[in-house]
Amino acid sequence: MFAGEWRITSREPIFRWACVLVLLLTVTCLWNGQRFETQRNTQAQAEITRSIEKRQFAKETLRREAAGLVPVNPWGASEPNVADWNAARSSGPLAALSFGREDIEPFSANVSLFMVRADNLFRKHEFGSPLALAAGRFDVGFLVVLLLPLFVLALTYNVVAEERETGRLRLVAIQGPRLGARFGVRLALRLSPVLVSLSVIGVTAVFWNAPIDRLAIWLVAALLYLVFWGALGASIASLPWRQEALALTAAGVWLAVVVLLPASAVASANVIAPTPASFDLINTVREASNRANQRIDENLDGYVSEHPELQDAGANNEYWPAKLYASQRIVEDEIAPVIAEQLRRQERHNLWVDRLRFISPAAVLDQVLTDAAGTGRLRQQAYVEQAQLFLDRWGKTLSPMIFQRTRLGIDDIDRLPRFEFVEPDVPTARLLSPLAYLALLAAGMLGFAVARLRGLDRSFDGGRATQATHSPWM
Repeated sequence: MFAGEWRITSREPIFRWACVLVLLLTVTCLWNGQRFETQRNTQAQAEITRSIEKRQFAKETLRREAAGLVPVNPWGASEPNVADWNAARSSGPLAALSFGREDIEPFSANVSLFMVRADNLFRKHEFGSPLALAAGRFDVGFLVVLLLPLFVLALTYNVVAEERETGRLRLVAIQGPRLGARFGVRLALRLSPVLVSLSVIGVTAVFWNAPIDRLAIWLVAALLYLVFWGALGASIASLPWRQEALALTAAGVWLAVVVLLPASAVASANVIAPTPASFDLINTVREASNRANQRIDENLDGYVSEHPELQDAGANNEYWPAKLYASQRIVEDEIAPVIAEQLRRQERHNLWVDRLRFISPAAVLDQVLTDAAGTGRLRQQAYVEQAQLFLDRWGKTLSPMIFQRTRLGIDDIDRLPRFEFVEPDVPTARLLSPLAYLALLAAGMLGFAVARLRGLDRSFDGGRATQATHSPWM
């Protein structure tokens, strides 16, 4: 039976076209993903290289100044306020498969004492082309979530209806009583291009030295999702309708599950827990900065009095780096409640988004793929927290020097902090419920599809054509 069904399936034009298109799309998405990951990692490495080269240049400048080869610049390499470091991170471990928000989230922060606060740490981050961002990036995650379900439905929706409308269904029923099993094998064979595509993705990722634990989660989630769509396509194919009606039904289901339900989840989350407006923070920062600039001398005296370890015998009243640093810390303290409230509202919004995404398997899969790939919200949050801790460490290391009006030496430059992003662990606990949801959904739909296909056997009563004439499947 398998060999016969394969001969029938391999001769279908739609099957041949699907094999070609799925292969081309898979290769294109893999190439595009690898290109994006390489580009992003190159950009991050360039930021780090610039920081290293700047330190080497500063050390060389100090050597030349000490040797009397060049005049000493009081605001040059020895000034603590001038020193900086680019706290950059690489792309996610599986960014080549799922970009997630990598193309819009900051991946580098310039850390120094000059006008840098926790709220403007990523002030130099620039978005790409608005049109390109609106169109999105064509990655493997997009292929699995949106396009492969379309191929699954296109390959399966008319398996039974095509035989029925051409009059071949009676001949198939006469060949044996296992009509449902025969169509089950044919449906499975029609899904082979999609399964081969998933296999190619997995093998390619292994060749790229992808982390096995993350890749396993990624592939299992994608497989469960495609099993759900395959079972859904089989259920639609088992309906005793014409091909046109089945095609409209399949398209409507795809549109609802992949587009409408995820959009409804996000819209509902925005209504229940709106995202914080940035205008409040902008206005608060502007007002706090204006007040700090107007009282810059008082800010310096107050800040130094609260930190006795920063006091020095020399006067700091005319030393503008000390004034500026003290004012920035005052601004940070004033806007801290506003930032805390914004974070609370954002966390509440994210919580509702995570809850409501379960109305659509497409939204659930997208979350699993990005979290497993390391391009989701959790890894970015870990990076932001580490960058802010590095900023705090940088301030504690260098701020005493500007208040005590000491200069950087060659040994001091070597001891300056360097940022190294610590890769967070795979969020296994966060991924358990989405994976269980996809598994239950796939198992439930698969059981329903098997029951529908077995119903074909009962409709034909053992395949006898005389009784099949009265069957609605004919």
